Amino acid sequence: PNPFTENLNVRYTSTETGTASIRIVKVTGQTLLSKQSTRSKGYNNIQVDGLSGLATGMYVAQLIMNGVVIDNQRVIKN
Repeated sequence: PNPFTENLNVRYTSTETGTASIRIVKVTGQTLLSKQSTRSKGYNNIQVDGLSGLATGMYVAQLIMNGVVIDNQRVIKN
C-alpha cells in the first residue's frame, strides 16, 4: 500500500535464490529500519511491520540483493 500507515508490502521477482533486504530510509539518507528475508527464485513478498511510529511524510524503500541496491521506491506514510 502506498501511502501506508503501519505496514508496507514489497513485492518483487528474483532470478535466483538468496537473501534480500528492505531498508526504509529518510529522504536525507538516514536508514530508519532494515529487514532481511530469504528470497526464492520467482515471485517474492516482504512485509515490513511496525512502521506506525514513523512520522507522516515521504520515505524511500530500498530493495537490496547481494549487497547491491536493486530498486528505490518513494513511499508515503500517512
